[in-house]
Amino acid sequence: MMVGCGPHALFKHLFWRGSGLSARVSAAQGVTDLSVLTPWTAAAVPPALMWCEVTYKTPGKFGLRPSAATQKQEVMAKCDGGFVVSNSILPAVTNGLVAICVKVVGRHAGAGRTHLTATLTVQQPTPKRSWLHGIIESAAPDATRGYYEELRKQMQALGLNVQSP
Repeated sequence: MMVGCGPHALFKHLFWRGSGLSARVSAAQGVTDLSVLTPWTAAAVPPALMWCEVTYKTPGKFGLRPSAATQKQEVMAKCDGGFVVSNSILPAVTNGLVAICVKVVGRHAGAGRTHLTATLTVQQPTPKRSWLHGIIESAAPDATRGYYEELRKQMQALGLNVQSP
């Protein structure tokens, strides 16, 4: 999607402490019990520049209780030309057998414009194949589309011009 602000401003909207956009999207998605385990900190080990870690609960599907998750965000690159942020989400229900990895890239696309893209993969940290891997992998595209549609809606509500590329 094309967003009507520069890469630095978009980065702050998406990832910085106290971001109104992040809070709005989380509330609309039903995220509760958000707790910061590690605030944004300079990374001790390259290639990450900085990282943070949070836990939260998302609404349960099919009448099930809320699901807990831990998310680690790492800023891999950030400059005038854009940013790359890697997100690793470990749903508690998988007991560490499945990780959802989302790479978010914001690229400068002209004055006051940023092209925002995201890629999602479902990974298995252990060689043992989990039946949860297939379930999460099949549900991930719809969940991701839903998140980015909500993100688009909330950015527009904040007055940001958002267009399809």
